[in-house]
Amino acid sequence: MSRPMSKKVDQGQALRDRADQRAGKKVPFKGESNFVNYTLDESERQQLKALQYGVSEYDDILVKLLEEEYAVSISYDDYSSAFMCLLRPRFTDNVNAGYLLSGRGSTPLKAVRQVAYIHWSVFDRDWGAHYQAKGKPEIDD
Repeated sequence: MSRPMSKKVDQGQALRDRADQRAGKKVPFKGESNFVNYTLDESERQQLKALQYGVSEYDDILVKLLEEEYAVSISYDDYSSAFMCLLRPRFTDNVNAGYLLSGRGSTPLKAVRQVAYIHWSVFDRDWGAHYQAKGKPEIDD
């Protein structure tokens, strides 16, 4: 089922208006953000695989992420030999400012599906508690 074009235009205008109001409050990208790495456990992998979306659902996911004021980028990651979808908060008052969250998949849409699943279902929109600096040893008290 497709949505009327006017709804998409209205959503885009709302995003542009909000961005104009928040100019100057953007999160710097280079050197100021940390990757939140998360490996799905077997149960989460099965739940993720059970989510089957059509094009309109992926459209809705992307619009919702943009409405939550994230920059979304999709690229091919040579290191993991997979597509990667990266979320980056756009503004400093976002609870996730200073962090980057990625999802990977064998297709670009599977990467979007994974990052959205982690963002909403696993982290409940708050990534900071799941950040661990690379190479930081665990403390055994």
